[in-house]
Amino acid sequence: MTDPADQVLAPPRSRGRPARFLAVFGPGLVVMFANTDVGSIVTAGQSGVRWGYSLLLLQLVLMPILYMVQELTVRLGIFTGRGHGELVRAMFGAAWAWVAVTGLAIATIGALVTELSGIAGIGELYGLPRTATLAIAVVGLLTVVSTGSYRRVELVAIFIGLFELTFFWVAWKASPDPRALLHGSLQIPFGNKDYLYLAAANIGSVVMPWMIFYQQSAIADKQLRPEHYPAARWDTALGAVVTQLVMAAVLIDDDRASQSGRVAHIGGRHEQGADTVPRCRDRQFGVRSRRIGCRHGGFHCDIASACLGGG
Repeated sequence: MTDPADQVLAPPRSRGRPARFLAVFGPGLVVMFANTDVGSIVTAGQSGVRWGYSLLLLQLVLMPILYMVQELTVRLGIFTGRGHGELVRAMFGAAWAWVAVTGLAIATIGALVTELSGIAGIGELYGLPRTATLAIAVVGLLTVVSTGSYRRVELVAIFIGLFELTFFWVAWKASPDPRALLHGSLQIPFGNKDYLYLAAANIGSVVMPWMIFYQQSAIADKQLRPEHYPAARWDTALGAVVTQLVMAAVLIDDDRASQSGRVAHIGGRHEQGADTVPRCRDRQFGVRSRRIGCRHGGFHCDIASACLGGG
């Protein structure tokens, strides 16, 4: 017998817009929160430490690009009622479906390894051994995805993803100078190869193959219909804005931390270099909030990756 929680049906047309939006709301925000994973956070942090605010404008420019890519999955999911892999098989045959799924499997395995590594690293900062941290993460992950209910997984994923909003508080506590933000974001060294490499890394951390598979499959699972298309677009747009603002907040925080950490007096010694940044942040910008956001961002991506593996 089917679990009623699995039957995630969209509201009928007779309900008002708020009820319809709340029923549609979820896939876009979930996939965008998962996009702000450990790898993306590290990339944004590197950008702030190495280039200050020079890559800040790129985070904002990537908002519409991220939205356009994921909005295509919204259209495909709503108007075909099929997940991405199923649709590729139907339109192009089994061979191309296997090619797509193989690429997805490689990307998903890589994402899981990256996120679990990040979670283990955060656990070590709290004095927990890697084995214990990984065991807790894996058990929690399997518990969430083994419920068999997409709606429950979605609610848990959104709850965990909300912890990433702590990055906004951390960036605010960093007290950046608005004039420096504006001036620095317009100083773009296009001729520097190192800058371009890191810019490419930022772009690569935004658009990922598993995101396309996940959101389209989630929309198909929720059985969204064409009349829900506008609300689904708003869900995706909100997620795109929030995730890139999180990336910008991490960049700002790490720039401010690096400025204070270049020559720091820690433990009675004068230390210099990027390795002082975490310790300076611990004293000045609230690293515990940052750890919480990073840990939950990694676990959030794990949930999305595991759902793809199980679906």
